[in-house]
Amino acid sequence: MADTILVTCRALSFLRPRLTALGFDPRAAAIQVPQGTSIAGLIAAIGLAEADVESVFLRHRITSRDTVLEDGDHLILVPPGTPGPHRYLLSIAPLPDSDLCPRAPGPTTYCGRPPKGVPKGHGK
Repeated sequence: MADTILVTCRALSFLRPRLTALGFDPRAAAIQVPQGTSIAGLIAAIGLAEADVESVFLRHRITSRDTVLEDGDHLILVPPGTPGPHRYLLSIAPLPDSDLCPRAPGPTTYCGRPPKGVPKGHGK
């Protein structure tokens, strides 16, 4: 069994210049860490503070920092201050209990007018 694993880390938004300053490629930093390293351990190993990272995507889901990394994992680091709508799209913040558009007759993501490029009547 190997003593180390190789993971790929990507940073979004405000974290990109921070990773660059630390000597990593923020688009796809290949990082070797000891086997058994958690996400929190990786964040510390690359020189970021816990507060620098609000959320982490691992295996297509927002994941706990206690999750132990596996060889070949790809992570995406999301900084605090991610704008409002993106927080919902990235599942950082839960959607409100009400429908997205209370005026619409039934669950829909828009209020009567389809978004640009969506044919009229789509989604009803």
